[in-house]
Amino acid sequence: MTYFAFFLSFLLAPTLLTHQFVYISTYMPKEDESIRKTIILDTEKSHIEIHGKTNINSFKCEYKMETMPNQFDIETLKYPTHLNIKNGTLKLKVTEFSCENSQMTKDFRELLEFKKHPFIYIDVNEISQTTSKNFIAETLIQLSGQQQKYNMELATNPSQEWVHCEGEQEICITDFGLDAPEKFLGMVRVNENITIRFQLYLKIL
Repeated sequence: MTYFAFFLSFLLAPTLLTHQFVYISTYMPKEDESIRKTIILDTEKSHIEIHGKTNINSFKCEYKMETMPNQFDIETLKYPTHLNIKNGTLKLKVTEFSCENSQMTKDFRELLEFKKHPFIYIDVNEISQTTSKNFIAETLIQLSGQQQKYNMELATNPSQEWVHCEGEQEICITDFGLDAPEKFLGMVRVNENITIRFQLYLKIL
């Protein structure tokens, strides 16, 4: 299973659909032709976070990026209006998220039922380009064994060597059959909406 492929596949869209990225080769793929690329991920600069709120304050849980592979392959299929992603699944282990204190980390893991469902899966089916640096990813997110479809907005900022890309998606945990928890006899209540945010630094070989 390819890690981070869904975030990265859209980086090929400029190469396949426009002439604006520095990673363009002289060979342009034909329609419906499968393309493979190797991606390098800078795990020191990159971040994946989940943000949430209670009726009292907000919280943030960060993914331990050092546990992610820093090199992987992706595959895309070009169409006139979009790219089809054949192996664009991101697999995040719930226990690799660390919140602002140990109790919050424990509550976060229990909220996501990590013992029954130890992973968050994010799968991208296709990518379409909206501007020279912005994209929409048709994405399936799976929590606690249930999945929902979203159109995730992605933005890129390429430099000479590395590409900085970022995006976020708000989800409602009750859509996945999860209940927003209450603590201290109901005095602290977690909002049912949480936001997945990411910033990735990538190089295409």
